[in-house]
Amino acid sequence: MKYLSAIVFSFCWLSSFYCSANDTLKVFTIKDFLYIVASNHPVVRQSNMLTEQARQEVRMARGFFDPKISSVYYDKFYGGKHYYSNWMNELSVPLYVGDVKVGYNKNEGPYVSSENYTDERGLTSVGYVLPVGNGLFTDERRTVLRQAQVMQQSTEADRVKMINKLLLQAVKDYWDWYYAYHQYQINTESLDLVRFRLSAIRDRIEEGDLASIDSIEARVQEQWIYQACKQSELLFKNATITLSNALWDPEGNPIMAYDLMPVDSFLTIHAMMPDSLDQLVMYAKANHPDIRKAELKINYFELEYRLAVERLRPQLDVGAYWLQPGFFESGDIGRSNYLSDNHMLKANFSYPLFLRKERAKYKLAKVKTSYARLDLQLSNREVENQLLSQYNELNNYRELLVTQERLVSNLAKIREGEQIRYLIGESTLFVLNQRDQYLIKERIKYQELKAKFAKSLVTLHRYFCLLFTIHKAQTGYEGFKIWRYLRRISGEHP
Repeated sequence: MKYLSAIVFSFCWLSSFYCSANDTLKVFTIKDFLYIVASNHPVVRQSNMLTEQARQEVRMARGFFDPKISSVYYDKFYGGKHYYSNWMNELSVPLYVGDVKVGYNKNEGPYVSSENYTDERGLTSVGYVLPVGNGLFTDERRTVLRQAQVMQQSTEADRVKMINKLLLQAVKDYWDWYYAYHQYQINTESLDLVRFRLSAIRDRIEEGDLASIDSIEARVQEQWIYQACKQSELLFKNATITLSNALWDPEGNPIMAYDLMPVDSFLTIHAMMPDSLDQLVMYAKANHPDIRKAELKINYFELEYRLAVERLRPQLDVGAYWLQPGFFESGDIGRSNYLSDNHMLKANFSYPLFLRKERAKYKLAKVKTSYARLDLQLSNREVENQLLSQYNELNNYRELLVTQERLVSNLAKIREGEQIRYLIGESTLFVLNQRDQYLIKERIKYQELKAKFAKSLVTLHRYFCLLFTIHKAQTGYEGFKIWRYLRRISGEHP
């Protein structure tokens, strides 16, 4: 009878250790979770707005190169006399260097000066204005456009950082939820086993095989595990609520993660691991948002510096215009000396004597550029050291996981042996309960280490921005199915 009871107890323990406690829960993988977060979260939608905002900033800067047409008309009568009638039109086309100007003027009347007078046909002019001094190599409109393009790239780095931060926190919440779930499952399995044992001990006490004190010992163990079970149940419920913060449907409605269970995704996670630490550092320096922003900041201030240098040059604009009577009438345009007889030259020169404003802008731009370069050095150093620290932490967790897995396996064997010894009368219930408590504690610690390892790994991936690109691969039918399931269990109908 005693040996048969030992076999029954051992079988029940192994069944509770390896079998799922609730087969009705739907598996919710990290891949499904990332698909929903990256597809529907409001922060992702906000990041897309940042991209559109930067695009419009570039578009606005391109407006400096938009052709512009203008027209002015004056017609003066005074004391019954007609003084003049002036009609001036111009089309200005900004180019990368200089401007093309096309004009048509018609100025008539007895009081129009001879230099501005045109006959009834008017006068057409086509010319080109070239900045020979200040504005030849760069000018404000070219600088503004280039800076807007740099800021567009910087905004993309901000977008990467925003999504990266969202996905990092979401994945950490997932693994906290994973740990809370398994902690609750371990305590629930242990509670079922202790209650089964308590029932068996009471039967043996009635048969006279055990002393009544053993029932009190078993009852205390059951109460201790019951409290741990209730506490872990609370943690699991709260972790589920926290996980639901990241779950939204395509219409922007929040959804809850009801009746779901996490699974190990370590095969998927290990597939994301780089080959070496050197690869990590190199990739992080090339892709980390903070480093990218620091590099783009240098580019931005260098453009400002070049403009400041250009403004130290004197302003000298030279223009040449071809003149034609009427509005592009052919006339005698074919004559060999027509251009030399019908043209207008223009030159505009200016130069501040002290250059106080220009020299101040030059010095200021130089200081900003130097400051940005130091900021880049600091960002490189911080990212590299944080990455090394995180890499060390990850390796430490990997070694602890291997050791902890062996520890749990050995404690399970010891506990099974102690169970058999107790049933044949070679051990006490107190020792058996101690073995149970050690095993429960270490099983929970093993799941905690798995969660910490996963969070450490995704934190490491944050430094070289793989989190941002992961969500692009998390699309497909499986993600759509899990979204439909979440809507259904939330009381909605997709």
